[in-house]
Amino acid sequence: MMASSIFIPLLAKDMGASNFAIGVILTVYALMFFLSSFIFGALADRLGHLKFIRWGLILSVIAFAVQIFISNLYSFVLIRALAGWVLGIFPAALTAYAHKEREGRMGQFNAYGSLGWAVGAVVAGILAAYNTVFLVSAVFLLIAFLFSYQLGKEVEKPKAPEIPLALLKKDGGLYLAFLIRNTGAQMIWAIFPLFLLTLGASRFCMGVLFFINAIFQFFVMQYFENLDNHKQIYLGLILSAVTFAGYGFVSSWVMVIPFQILLAFSFAFLQVGMYQELLMRHEEKATIGGILNAILNLSAVLGPFLAGLVSEFYGYRGTMFAATFLAVVAVIIIRSQSKQCPVRT
Repeated sequence: MMASSIFIPLLAKDMGASNFAIGVILTVYALMFFLSSFIFGALADRLGHLKFIRWGLILSVIAFAVQIFISNLYSFVLIRALAGWVLGIFPAALTAYAHKEREGRMGQFNAYGSLGWAVGAVVAGILAAYNTVFLVSAVFLLIAFLFSYQLGKEVEKPKAPEIPLALLKKDGGLYLAFLIRNTGAQMIWAIFPLFLLTLGASRFCMGVLFFINAIFQFFVMQYFENLDNHKQIYLGLILSAVTFAGYGFVSSWVMVIPFQILLAFSFAFLQVGMYQELLMRHEEKATIGGILNAILNLSAVLGPFLAGLVSEFYGYRGTMFAATFLAVVAVIIIRSQSKQCPVRT
């Protein structure tokens, strides 16, 4: 996933896409991922997790390999929409399976996801050729599919609601803060490779920067998973605001490095704290996982669209400061939702 994602904005730019058109391409992909995660998360709780893990992975192999046939902006949108839809089939089911296996502690599970992002970033930086990266991404997904047959028996399937609106309403403050912060983050990621180009970063250097972020996440998520969930959420949001603002002031790609490390801490705290807290509260594990994945991808729908608009008028740095504002709003929401997420001391 990471290996392909890094170069999508660059490929679109090479094909003559404007900043707004790049935002549209990223938005369509994320919209399909959002809908798929929401639907298949609830289905996995009712029909079984393993079948969705395996079908999602093998279909993703095909969808990512097909990306080599992107030839114009129209095929770009269609093929990325397909990739988003099939990629959304398995993450919620995998999250529910991991929650059961790890007895509610999600730090190590999320950490290995970040390690995968780290490897993907390095691979993308080394290969630096679009079609090769797409094919290697498909190979990684195929390996994951084969490993899925090493997973044990099905976990118990609780009865999930047809439409999980009640679950959304019950923890609305947490979900809203999660959405707003990640919308800001996705605004940045939509234009980040292009921003790094203006700072003089090569494609290999971009891969290194993404690797630094992901590898620090890998360690932080494991060693802080026992920290109070509410403190992790609050720290994650505050550090996000600091990081996003910092991006707006850098003048070379080397200056981005400390902020990539700070970002690792902010995302690790927020991700682990949010997943552990919400999965602990409810029996419908895959449904909750589907909602969280859907929110991540809804933010990836809104973020690139907003980034396209803001960057057209205020440039890349203006996008960073707009994202900072959203992170601050998320902090305010969490502070005001003391009943849903009190900050314990």
